[in-house]
Amino acid sequence: MPNPLIILGASTRAAAQSAVRAGYDPWCIDLFADRDLRAIAPVQRCPRDGYPHAMLDMLRDYPGPSDTPVLLTGAMENHPDVLRVIEQRHLLFTGPIEAIVISRDLAHLKTICEIASDKRLNVYYETPFQETSEPKGHSNGPHMCYTWSKPPWFTRPMRWFSGWRLLVKPVASSNGHSIYDWKPGMPIPQGHYVQEYVPGIPVSTVVYAKEGRVQIVGATEQLVGDSHFGAEGLTFVGNVGPTQLRSPMYDQFLTFAQTLVKEFGLSGVFGVDGVICSLVRDALDVDTLLYAVILEVNPRYPASADLIERATAGLSALEPESCNPAPTSGMLGKAIVYAKQPCRAPDLYDLFDADRVADVPEVGESFDTGDPVCTVYAHGETRDDCLAGLRAMADRLYTRLHA
Repeated sequence: MPNPLIILGASTRAAAQSAVRAGYDPWCIDLFADRDLRAIAPVQRCPRDGYPHAMLDMLRDYPGPSDTPVLLTGAMENHPDVLRVIEQRHLLFTGPIEAIVISRDLAHLKTICEIASDKRLNVYYETPFQETSEPKGHSNGPHMCYTWSKPPWFTRPMRWFSGWRLLVKPVASSNGHSIYDWKPGMPIPQGHYVQEYVPGIPVSTVVYAKEGRVQIVGATEQLVGDSHFGAEGLTFVGNVGPTQLRSPMYDQFLTFAQTLVKEFGLSGVFGVDGVICSLVRDALDVDTLLYAVILEVNPRYPASADLIERATAGLSALEPESCNPAPTSGMLGKAIVYAKQPCRAPDLYDLFDADRVADVPEVGESFDTGDPVCTVYAHGETRDDCLAGLRAMADRLYTRLHA
């Protein structure tokens, strides 16, 4: 019996592969319609200048049942107006539109941290325009990164000499783009907010929720801003993992996710990003000195799920309860390779084995500076082995990218 599923987003390849493993028949709309996606599912290519609103017209051409559920991928959570139209006809895989909107609202996430930690003063977050104060320690519950709609009153110049940083982020953020350091006197553009930079290990967790049951499918370390892959600043590059979250970090992420599901009704697969911090420098091997700071929720199929599924043969984050996964040895890494200059793609299957490259463009497809060209994968015994393998693949690709 067919088991149809519509997948929408900037890039749907990883979610479509996951859907096939879970027994679905995916039908996709995205910005790229890459070769490896077309090999497993029907796909419509959305024009960039019409994204994502043009998807609504393209969705009318869907040949399947009107009640087919819709799975979202990257950046769709930033367009609630489009999702409200889609929800009039289709069930959203990650729960109702209000659950998606609320999970992206920093003020509501503050409430979740308060409920989960049950200690209001210990939550690393402040409501916009509220009089702010310094952090007052931490508890065993999750923490929310200090966030404001404008710089707080205590941003005196002396703070900058200690290395304290504030970041300006767009409310509708995606992949770490358009994030920059705030400096004293700098105005905050409309549609942006200010967030404390949290030093530590950036972590992506993949969460699955069904009928009130919540589980962390897996966790990975994020790779950001690595110039070897044509990235800069805090641009998302990829992941290395799987990462074993020890107590109390695992409990903090799980408690946060459970409260998010219970209070707001998220379901299916979604991501929670955070930073693993230490109270003492160089104390990352001491469990009791570690804690998690929550940065944001991604209420859709998260990019890191792709790596977790590859690291666990047979796993689909869409239906982890029905899978019989087999963990692989060592660690895996994935990285998005961005164009460093205008270029055209070679035949990537001539450069790499098919299982080490994804999001494969057509031969000769053109890219502007900063565009994602493809995704590469590497296996190693350690994190550094994976990173070295990814960089070697990127270097090889760059020698073949020509204008």
